[in-house]
Amino acid sequence: MNEKTHSRLCAGERKVIYNMNEAGLTQIAIGKATSFSQGTIRKELSRNKGMGGYRSIQAHRLASERQRE
Repeated sequence: MNEKTHSRLCAGERKVIYNMNEAGLTQIAIGKATSFSQGTIRKELSRNKGMGGYRSIQAHRLASERQRE
C-alpha cells in the first residue's frame, strides 16, 4: 500500500485535489492519484471548504490557521 501516513497536505497537493474534484473524480480516485487515503481526501474536502465550496488557496489558509491554534 502506498498511502502516506501522518503527513500534512501542502499547497500543491491541495491544488491537485481541487482540480480533480472540479473534474468530477471520486474521493477514492483522488486518493489513489495523490497517495492519500480516501478518508484524508474526504476530511480535506469537508474541513477546508468555504461558502463557495472547496478552493485550494482558501483550504491551505484555513488548514494553516488551524495548525497555528
